[in-house]
Amino acid sequence: MRLKLRAIEARNKELGRELSTEKELIEELQKELEKERLSLEQAIERAFFLQQESHQKNTEFGEMQHLLHVKESELVEAKLDIQKLKSEHASLQLVLENKVCNSLTRGRIWGMK
Repeated sequence: MRLKLRAIEARNKELGRELSTEKELIEELQKELEKERLSLEQAIERAFFLQQESHQKNTEFGEMQHLLHVKESELVEAKLDIQKLKSEHASLQLVLENKVCNSLTRGRIWGMK
């Protein structure tokens, strides 16, 4: 009976040591799991921040693209205005030249009489 008791006590101590080792392993794994959880939370926060930043940049890009189209349209209008003004200038130049020629011609005719 004493042998059985000693064997049971020995087995109990062995199981206690195994249990203690298991507890230490579980604590280490829990610490590692906590580190991984924190790391994952940081990665999620970083991804969220980058997503917001990307959205902001896309919005800014869209606004700049719209502004570029507006400026391109204004440039086309300005070029058309310049062409129109050049055409008007050329027409006025011809009218002026005709008037000068007519004045000179009249002056010669009147001067001859």
